[in-house]
Amino acid sequence: MNRNRAGPPLPRPIPADAAAGILVGVAHESDIAELSTVRAQVEDLIRRVLAVAEHYDDQEDSAVAADLFSAERSLLAARRQLDRATAHLS
Repeated sequence: MNRNRAGPPLPRPIPADAAAGILVGVAHESDIAELSTVRAQVEDLIRRVLAVAEHYDDQEDSAVAADLFSAERSLLAARRQLDRATAHLS
């Protein structure tokens, strides 16, 4: 089990051999495309969380804003990690 992520383990990828070289290349490009889609979704979440955080930033209940700004920072970190993972595949 991979200890770097939560949840049940995913099925093992198809092993790469000489006969499956084209399949591996297609899977590689597919993974990059998938990460690009996830990154776009994270970008959207950052904008949405930030909009709500800014709404509460000027109000008395600053705990809400503080938690949302913390969530924004976590999403920014997730975006950077996605960028690094994509760079490793490129």
